[in-house]
Amino acid sequence: MTKKLSRFLPLLVVSALLLNILVCFSWFTQGARAQAPSQVYIQTDSGLVVKGKPVDPLYRSDEVVMRFAQEFVSVAYTWPMNGEGQNEGKLIYPLPMYTQAFKIHPDIRAEWLGRQHITYAKAKDPFANYVGKPQHTKTTITGAKIERMDPEAHEWDVRLYATQYRFDGQNNLIFNPVKVNKILTLRAVQGFRPNWQIADTDLGRMIDDALHSELLITNIVDLPT
Repeated sequence: MTKKLSRFLPLLVVSALLLNILVCFSWFTQGARAQAPSQVYIQTDSGLVVKGKPVDPLYRSDEVVMRFAQEFVSVAYTWPMNGEGQNEGKLIYPLPMYTQAFKIHPDIRAEWLGRQHITYAKAKDPFANYVGKPQHTKTTITGAKIERMDPEAHEWDVRLYATQYRFDGQNNLIFNPVKVNKILTLRAVQGFRPNWQIADTDLGRMIDDALHSELLITNIVDLPT
């Protein structure tokens, strides 16, 4: 019996070695496929099949960029009648402005919010007038264009012209219309979800919705009026 086993032992060793090589090769090819970018082939109208370029995850069309920028300004400066507010520190902001501000890079977000608070307070029309009160606003975009595009950095400068109208509870225009003209610098981001620790709240869901376009505002220039 021992002699029979010893006769088949070299064959068993070789078989085990081949099995090990096949397993290693399978792991290697699976890993290579996981790491290699997907190859896309496109058939043209003439029937010719050509290799397509890998999809750029940071690509954003001009339409998406413009819509993001215009929505930021129009929503941030439109405050409904008897609208809600949100405190940050000792300051209160109309909820639309506060939630839209989460589209701004955290490094400049607080400074931008504070600047808006000071501007309206100096004009004797503080944000408190628009929280839980009939006074309300409507903001319309009057012009917008992409001024600069950096394909390598996936950045855009968008110039926006907008006007904010302020009304009392009877929809009578109060104060003079305010120009909210700006240049926004936008950067494409992938899966940007800062840890605000409020994801399961109504506010958290609004913030998550504000970030759906995966663009981030990295700079805001307030244009003189």
